Amino acid sequence: AGMGGASSSSSSSSSSSSTTTTTTSTSSPQVQLRQGRVPVSLREIVGSSLTSSDGGVVATESLRGRVTAVYVSADWCGACKGFTPRLKHIYASLQEQGKSFEVIWVSRDREKSAYLSMQSEMPWLRVPFEEEEVRMTALAKLWLRGLPKLVLFDEDHQILTKNGRKVILETDDSASDFPWKKSWEQLS
Repeated sequence: AGMGGASSSSSSSSSSSSTTTTTTSTSSPQVQLRQGRVPVSLREIVGSSLTSSDGGVVATESLRGRVTAVYVSADWCGACKGFTPRLKHIYASLQEQGKSFEVIWVSRDREKSAYLSMQSEMPWLRVPFEEEEVRMTALAKLWLRGLPKLVLFDEDHQILTKNGRKVILETDDSASDFPWKKSWEQLS
């Protein structure tokens, strides 16, 4: 149940008094990026392999063709504990419907015990705790401030929106508007 089709890219710049915003187009969603920043692919952010909830290894490239979310959270984050059940519900609903959607969890926890506590709540792929360099690179490349964060990627692994949390909070319980194209366009 993917959107299919090839994507094309174009960019344009517009400047205001002190900042420049670059708009990149992939199919129809628009992504606003900060000055000097270029879109990065999913593999550049989370590495070439991930760990599944059962401990298996999954190649990041095997997710091509799926809308993918990178979920950044931490055990110490109260707002994360409030958002995770909603994301789990939407994820389960989309899985039951056979939709092409995957979530990758990136922890901001500094202690392994906290990571393991959160891991038990996460039914999706993850960047292992031991891969601290990959986790920190993901945070840096996504330019994240504040938690929880959910960044949505299209089927070609290009960033669609860094405001995926809003998309998940606003979709209905069965995510009938998946793959949320209209939401992405409104968030641009």
